[in-house]
Amino acid sequence: MDIFNSIDWNPSINDIIDNEFVDGERLERESAMYRILRGTFTDPFIDAYEDFKGSITQVDIDANEKQKQAIIEEKNKIKETTVEEGEAGKHAKYYPGIRKTKAKFPRFSSLSADQHSACLRVLLQFSAPGKPDISKINREDLEMYTRLQSVISEEQTEFLKVAKSNWDGSEVKLIREDLINRKWKFKMKYIEQIPRHYVEAGTIPFICDKEISVCFNAVALEMGKLPRLIIPELVRPTYLPVDSQKLEKTYFSFPEPQHQKNLITEDLNCDKIIEAHDIDLVISSSGLNCLCSNLDSSYKSSWALPVTVREVNNRKVILVDKPLPPQARNIIQKNSWISKYIIRSFLLNPRHNSSVKLDQRDEFDLDAPQEENQPEGLNFSYNIFSIGSCGLQQNELMKNKVERDYRLLVRTKTDGIEKLSNNQVQYIITAPKMEHQLGLGAEAVTLEEASRQWAALTFRPDTTLLRVRASSWNQEVIQYERRTAISVNNEIKRLYNVKGEDSLQLLYNVAENMSKMTPGKYLIRHTPRNGAFASIYKEAEASGKNTIDLQAIYCDDQFQTIPNLPWPMIDKVVPLPMHECFNRMPALFHPDKKLFLKSRRNPPKNQKTPKKRMRKKGKKTEAADTSAETTT
Repeated sequence: MDIFNSIDWNPSINDIIDNEFVDGERLERESAMYRILRGTFTDPFIDAYEDFKGSITQVDIDANEKQKQAIIEEKNKIKETTVEEGEAGKHAKYYPGIRKTKAKFPRFSSLSADQHSACLRVLLQFSAPGKPDISKINREDLEMYTRLQSVISEEQTEFLKVAKSNWDGSEVKLIREDLINRKWKFKMKYIEQIPRHYVEAGTIPFICDKEISVCFNAVALEMGKLPRLIIPELVRPTYLPVDSQKLEKTYFSFPEPQHQKNLITEDLNCDKIIEAHDIDLVISSSGLNCLCSNLDSSYKSSWALPVTVREVNNRKVILVDKPLPPQARNIIQKNSWISKYIIRSFLLNPRHNSSVKLDQRDEFDLDAPQEENQPEGLNFSYNIFSIGSCGLQQNELMKNKVERDYRLLVRTKTDGIEKLSNNQVQYIITAPKMEHQLGLGAEAVTLEEASRQWAALTFRPDTTLLRVRASSWNQEVIQYERRTAISVNNEIKRLYNVKGEDSLQLLYNVAENMSKMTPGKYLIRHTPRNGAFASIYKEAEASGKNTIDLQAIYCDDQFQTIPNLPWPMIDKVVPLPMHECFNRMPALFHPDKKLFLKSRRNPPKNQKTPKKRMRKKGKKTEAADTSAETTT
């Protein structure tokens, strides 16, 4: 600070009078650039950290004042560096999302710092996209990781209890509540386009005693434009564009006829493909996600799907439209809902010259009509699948034999394409994962999120999921994760002990039960009191006994917020940049750094180097000492 204080901020008047604002002498004496070029510059702020370090204190702040929160977060970053013995400062690489946790750990980790580092190296290989490269895993690291599994598992259970006890949902705030409500009110107009009154006509079970499979048959039609996906490298702080004009213009300016065009029942392409391919059931991607996200054994979700049954060429055809908008969600669910649009605005570049225009049809559908003047970046793919036994041999005597397969037409949209290094392109869908406990680790995907992502990938061939983890507090992008249908299914099994394929049973039951209904308009609805069954309602002319009034159910003009946020579980096997920076395993307590540093600074006497003995004893005793040490 002495150098900084010694700078002459009042130049001599002679410099100005002589038409020379800075003369040579003053340039040599006071110019920082002059000294930088000659290697003699000393940073005047080099000791600023020491001046600032002592002033850091725990202050009581107002969570609603974002500016104050930013200050305390910056202080926490400095504290984290101090706690970690300054390790973060040693890395030239930028590590996003390093935060100081407020949780008080009851003890140090059972693993040493070296064991943390070795196990993390193994975990990073197993958590990388695709199959792990065994050749890159050190054999000793792998043996240590395997040997310590029981210790790791026991400590992670204890860690999660501590994390849960420190959860405070009151700190989570809504992201762009204005846009959330605007989007919801637009979606509520959908209710005006479907019948108002329905009478109960049956039930559909969520599960069955049959083993249901799905297999891809063909692409019937692809149309529209796939925007280029450009993924920024996280080499510096990168933030989601929460307040950008592009976000509002692209995703929150609503043309009136948009719903009518996007309904399955109004899609002329679907009509042509139904006739050409003998389709039994047509469903939108959002309707598919709704049916496939019912794996939770508590069956506490609420949803409603409009369905139309038609007769085409003396065959029943079921058309499932998108679900009705939810009436209430908690803050985390609302933020996740709006964040998917924010992420698309962040990553997608529809006008990029490498965006792909789709105009492909199969040989059976040459006369399929196409929509003209589509909105920028809008695209549709019509893919045909079979659901049922899918050709698997079954025992004829089995009671749970699948009686028939149904031909399924799924209409999907793809977020964009990523250009690969070999000039190929990869189809990409995106999903947000907002982080609320960065000081503790990465939050696990919920069962609803994972089941929807599994369905989205299963019914979009050759597509990859890009999961974007970001801070819920300041929307800093923390990490990108790439997932396939198989890897998402593995997450579901590991975290919730169920399989993505289990959700196909409800989809099959919808096809089986609705094909027995007479042509008309229906509503499939589930509420928590229905348990493992959904109710079938058929359109009625007016309100009466055993009927429901849809507009009365959706009479509230406000998107309600469910209070009391549940604790988002920390994922035990997903490392964040923080873990890589500090060489720590996820969901474990901190290793005892003092013990680690002490062991490094003060090695046992019998481990002193021969060179040090040579200084103390001289060259004559060096050989003897070395020989004795080797023997020991």
